[in-house]
Amino acid sequence: MTRAPGARFIKDPRDVRLEDKVIRGDAEGDVGLLGVPWDGAVGGRPGARFAPSRVRGFLYSMPLNMDVKIVDFGDVDVVIGDHGETMRRTREAAAHALGRVKELLVIGGDNSVSHPVFQALNEAGGEGVGYILIDAHPDIRTVTEGLTSGLAIRMIREVNPSMPITVVGYRPHSNPRYLMDEARRLNIRIITMNEAEEVGVKDIAAQLIEAYRGVQVYLSLDMDAVDPAFAPGVNSPSPGGFTSREVIDLVSGLSRELRPRVFDVVEITPLVDVADQTSNLAAAILMNAMWPQGDAE
Repeated sequence: MTRAPGARFIKDPRDVRLEDKVIRGDAEGDVGLLGVPWDGAVGGRPGARFAPSRVRGFLYSMPLNMDVKIVDFGDVDVVIGDHGETMRRTREAAAHALGRVKELLVIGGDNSVSHPVFQALNEAGGEGVGYILIDAHPDIRTVTEGLTSGLAIRMIREVNPSMPITVVGYRPHSNPRYLMDEARRLNIRIITMNEAEEVGVKDIAAQLIEAYRGVQVYLSLDMDAVDPAFAPGVNSPSPGGFTSREVIDLVSGLSRELRPRVFDVVEITPLVDVADQTSNLAAAILMNAMWPQGDAE
């Protein structure tokens, strides 16, 4: 006559959700989840530290329609006010998780958390690596002092000076002009939002699949790549971005074909979200980022 708090209203035993199957703690599996609740490098709207728990709430409730063993390693134990120690712990946590799973899904946090996670992948060795960032900004700023998440790709380039890096979704109206020159100097390919619209998401995905096939891919999504109409809860909203359908198609297409070793989603700010649109969309994207594991090498 009673039900447990939080129990489902619809009693359908064949409707398997992620929360029914996820393993919490340290274990081996196919897909790993890792949260990094850190926003100490945000120069815009803070609050991304609340994203891992909020996004998990939606992710756990989603139907699990593939045979995959998912391990949730929890959140990195960040140190408020200490970026260096937090990034060290993030790198160690990511390295440990990469040794336990075939694909690691990371929920940020601001974009600076991508740097230590990439360090962990790069240090793992093996075949070459490549980096794809879906973002309204290239994150290669030059600053005279301090730390900003707008430096993330510059720092990643310093880790690996020769690997291919591509930024998809750049909006000229949201960036200072010098960044295009910096991208050329750093050998970073920029695909603007206008280019993506002209040729379409499927063609952009096909180009990237051809360019990155055969390397270990780190695929990163800054949620401000999505138009604020579909993802208002972000650090730095930029009009004229991808629709929710387009970004899901882009991530799922790249994940299916390139099988990224790491996928992260960053810069979600739940405190300024509208009806949890951004967190809910991020969860859907994470589900679509899981590539089929059955025939993985």
